[in-house]
Amino acid sequence: MVKEATPKETPKKDVLVSVDEASPFDEFVEHEKKAVNEFGKAFAAILPEGLREHGTAGVEEMVEGYRRLFNATLDDLIKRIEKTKLDKKQQRRKTKVDIG
Repeated sequence: MVKEATPKETPKKDVLVSVDEASPFDEFVEHEKKAVNEFGKAFAAILPEGLREHGTAGVEEMVEGYRRLFNATLDDLIKRIEKTKLDKKQQRRKTKVDIG
């Protein structure tokens, strides 16, 4: 018995779910996102402008410092790997064969 091939349904992309069709968990997540966003705005409102400005600059400087440290470490690691490769090649070339 031969089964008849049926076309596969392609999944729909970018399907928007209305609020009525959202699960309780989806609604919870949406409320939590809004709550965090509003809390961030409230916290920013009580901080003086100078503190926010200097705090942002401090974080940017810290990130730049870590970025430079990470890049320098990678550069050093690459140099050591290349040196090790060169040392191995030189050892192979320097091997003497004793013909007796």
